[in-house]
Amino acid sequence: MRTRSHLILLPARVDRLKVSPRSYPFLPPQPLMPEVPVGARLMHFANRWLQITSDTWVHSLVTQGLTFQLKKRHPLSRVQIDLVSPHPQLPDSILGLLEKQAVKRVHDPCSPGFYSRLFLVLKKSGS
Repeated sequence: MRTRSHLILLPARVDRLKVSPRSYPFLPPQPLMPEVPVGARLMHFANRWLQITSDTWVHSLVTQGLTFQLKKRHPLSRVQIDLVSPHPQLPDSILGLLEKQAVKRVHDPCSPGFYSRLFLVLKKSGS
């Protein structure tokens, strides 16, 4: 089935992947393994990456994640951030980030760390 310029694979046809002109298979719109969390997803497939490349940077990326070299260390804070007027979709968005393992719950909000405010930006669709 084709929609726009994308190929959608039906579950019964996954074994017969269509191949692009550059020999890359078209991927289905949904993840093949929805049980694998989105956050740090590459780490779950590190053994496969180690088989297909010998690049040490790629090995480091998929096993340890990406780290940024900052010019100076960000000061740690013990300040708890209170939301003045939370958006009604904020709790659902936070739960979604927790489920994806994109963020972690802080058990002691007064422990030193880097705390960031979370802003919701509505999509063009209004959701």
